[in-house]
Amino acid sequence: MSDDPNERSELLRLLAVLALAGVLLVSFFGDWKMVATGGSIDYRNRITGARVMAEGLDPFHYKWRRGAAEELCDPYNNLAASVSQTTVTPTYLFLMLPLGALSYGDAQILWLVIEWACLLGTGVIWWRLLTPGWKRWAWAAVVAGFSHTLAWKHHVDRGQVYALLVFLLSLWVALTRSQRQNWAGLVAGLLLCVRPPLLLLLAPFIGLRDRAQWRAALISTMIFALLPMALRGGIWQDYLSGMKDWSALHRQGERPRPPAETYPATIEGIELDTLARYHVRQYADSSIIRILKGQGILNFPDWPLGLALVAGLGVWWWSRRQADEMEVLAGLLAWAFLMDWFLPAYRNPYNDLLVLSVFACALLTGRKSWWIGLLGIPAGWVLYHVMPTARWQIHVPTVIMLVAGIGVLWPKLTLGKAARA
Repeated sequence: MSDDPNERSELLRLLAVLALAGVLLVSFFGDWKMVATGGSIDYRNRITGARVMAEGLDPFHYKWRRGAAEELCDPYNNLAASVSQTTVTPTYLFLMLPLGALSYGDAQILWLVIEWACLLGTGVIWWRLLTPGWKRWAWAAVVAGFSHTLAWKHHVDRGQVYALLVFLLSLWVALTRSQRQNWAGLVAGLLLCVRPPLLLLLAPFIGLRDRAQWRAALISTMIFALLPMALRGGIWQDYLSGMKDWSALHRQGERPRPPAETYPATIEGIELDTLARYHVRQYADSSIIRILKGQGILNFPDWPLGLALVAGLGVWWWSRRQADEMEVLAGLLAWAFLMDWFLPAYRNPYNDLLVLSVFACALLTGRKSWWIGLLGIPAGWVLYHVMPTARWQIHVPTVIMLVAGIGVLWPKLTLGKAARA
């Protein structure tokens, strides 16, 4: 090795890039194999839901029967339940229409590429926001390492949406910081239509801290909400009805048992055993509703959890009313991660993907809690490869990340301020 410090630094930087690229490539090709031999079962109901909506039907209550087009068949759609497996918004289904036009096998691979583009795009956004030096390399290591965790593998295996959400949230933060209010408003509107609970976070910020976004956000929300209505006028009523039924199902003890139903041996050229297969089996619901059910409390009403979430947000907003913009944005990203525990819906390991933007914002603002969150990554590696079934073991990385997320919300005190207090 050369004695020139600059040459040594360049060599170390090259080695770091090669190592990180190698870690990402190993993960990507593992994901490719997993998707090619599985059914991406959550993604399946998104694609069939988009196709059903394109037919002018209600995708949130649709039940496939023999004789209908196989492109609309989701083997996991429980015929004994009033609702289908489709739980995403009409806007999200509208975005899936181009993928729904493809054969399912091709759509699966393309979605894998999109998931990875969102992961790497999130990495690039925060890399550019972080100051050059060790923070950038720490962030790059977090992204590469996270791609080997249970959270990421569960996400890929099911074909979930959280990679897109974390990318859009990161993009919104970057645009907000760079004072590109119209573009930030456009992204905010899309986020609200894809993830309506974010209204609790984005509306106060835009209304109280960055009012220049509100016009673009309002127009964007209206456009993205109206687009799916061109295919079915009452699609949002269908969605609200479906989510009400899903909430009731989630609060009950057990799902209704489906009747016997025979499906074609192959669907869209894919064997039924493959289409209904998933590889990652160590998953467990960690929502507050699930915790209550574990204590024998069934049919717990939605409103106390909703009230607790709104009250927590209100107290936090009051405590941060004088904070600088990045402190507030860091808190909003933490809340975007934390609010899933309060929703009357399942919260599985793939939800943990939203913690990535919390890590990055904590790094950017100098929050120490991101170090705690880092412990969740090796825990996620071990969990994915050991494949335990005990719920408490499956929840270990999630609990670590939960602590890190709460740490970002805590008011930041310097020693001087603490002493004066």
